[in-house]
Amino acid sequence: MQEAIIQWISACQCVESFTEIGYPQWTMCHAFFADMGGFILQAPDFPPFPVDGQQLIYLVKKKYIPYPDIKIQDIKDKNKADGFARAVMSIQVIWFLIQCSGRGLEHLALSTLELSTIAFIFCTINTLYFWWHKPLDVETPILLRTETRIADILIDAGDEARDLYTLTPLDFVVAPPSRWDFSAPWWAGLFIVFDGTLFKINKGARPITTFANTRTTLPRDPTPMVSFYSITILFAYFAIHFVGWNFQFPSQVEQTLWRAASLSSVVLIILYYLGYVIGTFFSRQMANFIFKKNAATLLDLAFLFPRAVQIPVLLPFFGSYTIARTYVIVEGFISLRSLPLSAYDSVDWSNYIPHI
Repeated sequence: MQEAIIQWISACQCVESFTEIGYPQWTMCHAFFADMGGFILQAPDFPPFPVDGQQLIYLVKKKYIPYPDIKIQDIKDKNKADGFARAVMSIQVIWFLIQCSGRGLEHLALSTLELSTIAFIFCTINTLYFWWHKPLDVETPILLRTETRIADILIDAGDEARDLYTLTPLDFVVAPPSRWDFSAPWWAGLFIVFDGTLFKINKGARPITTFANTRTTLPRDPTPMVSFYSITILFAYFAIHFVGWNFQFPSQVEQTLWRAASLSSVVLIILYYLGYVIGTFFSRQMANFIFKKNAATLLDLAFLFPRAVQIPVLLPFFGSYTIARTYVIVEGFISLRSLPLSAYDSVDWSNYIPHI
């Protein structure tokens, strides 16, 4: 869900940037398509590689390629998600929520599995909104050709492009991680803990052939309102599980574990944001004091520490979070073995719908 918000912000900023340089026809669908690797650049001296929205803007502004005048219908033709499938899903979600609301009104028991489903639905609704214009499972990218050699593009860029690239030769175009990108440290932490294993989708190829869906680089900082909303819905998701605080469980131990898992998830997220704020505001001072180096963001500071320090700090955090979230999911299924009798009762809709 947080990733969907960040990608939506990136797409919005991409649309704004294209509008500023005179291309108001560039839409959110175009921006999502670009950021997910839908455009491949073919240069005369280099293998084809994907370019995102920021890099496209750079290439167009520098006149290395013409504006990619791709009709939105051409992108939608590649999209495997249609309105009918989304409509069916929406109907199912609405009916499930109505059923759960009816059970609450009649004081009928709700299972922990149903409660977890409500929490996932909450995430799904938000994700669906932010990814509404994002194409699904596009397998055939659009090829963009340039007559300019990549070597010449790098020479023209000067010192900005002097470092070796990691993903593509246009890595220098991508803005550094925003100080207010809340999800970037999370993905960076997972990258460190698993030593990049979760993110090796291109098997070490350089340049890469596609973008990972975990890209979190924003051209500019998100607005305070969007940041506030992303934090609010995250805590709202975990707060839903507190509804089951006094549910009837098969055993007292399972109820205690449910409470501990729900509470620890919130505590860990609070610690994450607390560490994020402290690290963001004091990253320069801490980097200078400990390493005598400069660090503009929390990520810069984190990567200054050796792996021997990173792992003991990050592993307990991600390990505890994984255990808590796993228990909540598992308990939703194992608690079905012993449900309260009222869980088997159906909502008496005749109390709410007049007889015809």
